[in-house]
Amino acid sequence: MNAQKVYPKDSLDRFGDDLYELLLSYLSFKDRFRCECVSKQSKRCIFTTQSELIITPKLYTQLKMFVKYMGTRTHWSVLDVTLEKCQNIAYIECNDKKLTADMLDSIVDHCHRLTAINVRLDRKLSVDRIDRFFAKFAKQLTRIELREMPKFLTSNLKSYENWCPNLRQLINCIPGFEGYQPIEYLFTDSTGCMEGKMPRLKLYRLQYRKIGSEYVDTFVACFKHTLKSLYVWIDRDCDQKSFNRLIAGLSQMWALNELILWCYQCDGDLVASLPQHLPQLSHGLPKLKSLELFYYESDEGVDTKMRQSIRKCMKRVERKQKFQDKRGMAARSSHTMNAQKVYPKDSLDRFGDDLYELLLSYLSFEDRFRYECLSKQSKRCIFTTQSELIITRELYPQLELSVEPMRTHTLELIITPELYTELKMSVKCLGSLARHGSVLDVTLEKCQNIAYIECNDKKLTEDMVDSIVKHCHRLTAINVRLHDTLSVKIIDKFFDKFAKQLTRIELRNLPQRIEYLFADSTGSAEVKMPRLSLYLLKYHKIDYEYVDTFVACFKHTLKSLNVWIDRDCDRKSFNRLIAGLSQMWALNELILRCYQCDADLVASLPQHLPQLSHGLPKLKCFELVYNYHETDPGVDTKIRQII
Repeated sequence: MNAQKVYPKDSLDRFGDDLYELLLSYLSFKDRFRCECVSKQSKRCIFTTQSELIITPKLYTQLKMFVKYMGTRTHWSVLDVTLEKCQNIAYIECNDKKLTADMLDSIVDHCHRLTAINVRLDRKLSVDRIDRFFAKFAKQLTRIELREMPKFLTSNLKSYENWCPNLRQLINCIPGFEGYQPIEYLFTDSTGCMEGKMPRLKLYRLQYRKIGSEYVDTFVACFKHTLKSLYVWIDRDCDQKSFNRLIAGLSQMWALNELILWCYQCDGDLVASLPQHLPQLSHGLPKLKSLELFYYESDEGVDTKMRQSIRKCMKRVERKQKFQDKRGMAARSSHTMNAQKVYPKDSLDRFGDDLYELLLSYLSFEDRFRYECLSKQSKRCIFTTQSELIITRELYPQLELSVEPMRTHTLELIITPELYTELKMSVKCLGSLARHGSVLDVTLEKCQNIAYIECNDKKLTEDMVDSIVKHCHRLTAINVRLHDTLSVKIIDKFFDKFAKQLTRIELRNLPQRIEYLFADSTGSAEVKMPRLSLYLLKYHKIDYEYVDTFVACFKHTLKSLNVWIDRDCDRKSFNRLIAGLSQMWALNELILRCYQCDADLVASLPQHLPQLSHGLPKLKCFELVYNYHETDPGVDTKIRQII
């Protein structure tokens, strides 16, 4: 009876409902009750997109005015009628009111898609009611946050948590522990292991006491592969030995990308030992992106050491902030400074931005600078979809025209050639290289999502590389010409940041020879580039000794190979190259460029082609480029026949 009506795919009724649902989804929760009576379609569609219910005293008062219920309007009656209308609720939050037995029954009866709860439970709840709740929702719950609970649930909580195989976030506020669950509450004893019972747990809030030190190894064994975010409140009774054991355990949680340590209640000696533990955490947590340390600043020297240690060890953390807290001073490190603003799901600003981004994505790169000054929304959205930057001789003067006046004046000026002539005298750019660096710097500062950069008409200077490192956090591919004056330091800085995310590197003015890949003919690069699928190679006579090593490293992965054969290549080195290429069985594209080869080498090509054909079963594209005018017509005919 309560099943939603399913329309045929080509039904106009369905189209109307889908469109109407989208429009109504931007209404506030209270406005849905007001607009429900507009039409039958409105009554049918208005609550289908409501997936969250956050109960506050203000909302509850408003709901009382809309919910038509005979008799006394108890907490249960209002919630029951509300949930009966909102069949798709997936998240319920209720912290200002305690969840009674009747309210819990309403949730069980109506919320068939519930996946997350954040509630305060009435202490009078019975075991049967809790059992009924977990019997229905245990397998689909992904987040549990209990602010208050009955005494029996505190002691038996581990048994209910074991029922939830898909649980990702667990925040249980045991009375007296300020929102953090003691580690010993998870396990029956120090040898008991919950591995497999909550295999998908991603976030956990933990209180660490001296008596919990024996459970650290068990906790690490259970969650080191899955836990992404961990909040640890360190209790005042924690001594140096148990603290060291905690740090040793945390340094093995290699999947963590967020770690928060609250040390407000810690002894001063424990806080003073934190700087020497940070290198251990940095080394053991390779995926860590956010580290927050909260402690009382009792000694200025300790705070200085903490800052220096964070700056030295936590290079992945991009900023450091010191702020005043009512409970004392705290030093905090976070990487979220450059994060884009995230709007609520029902925000009209978000709706407008998404639509505006789509429309603006069809503008050319030059036009984006022209339209940026139209409005604040235009400034916010116009560069978010720009993922490629291809710098040409034609584009660069246009960027100079758009960028340089904007550096000197406001961003809302409409730039014209006449205005540019007047402003050019006030732009402080010394020399052409400095100007190129400044233009690229301002451009990349606007385009934060650039993933690909191509610059072949101009050589990349040190300032330009520095701008790329500073602003392009999502760079995955480059196709550039590097300036001869680049220092080793700036190249190291570039690869320190982008080495792990780069999927394509194309350097035009640096010829790649096979010998550059290896220290010697027996050296291997197999582990260093295990996913290499395309390579452009220049082959010289002296490279023949590296052929076997090259084949051993890349025969399983290389899909496309472009080989330029140099004029100094003789018959022996050429034969060795062909023998090696015929073992690259994963190749599906092979290009041999023999422009500079001797005529005798080109004449030997027909006898090598069957060998290549037999050894390359996956080959789909084969290009053979040689000087037709200097080749014997008979040889050319043989090559055509064999191919």
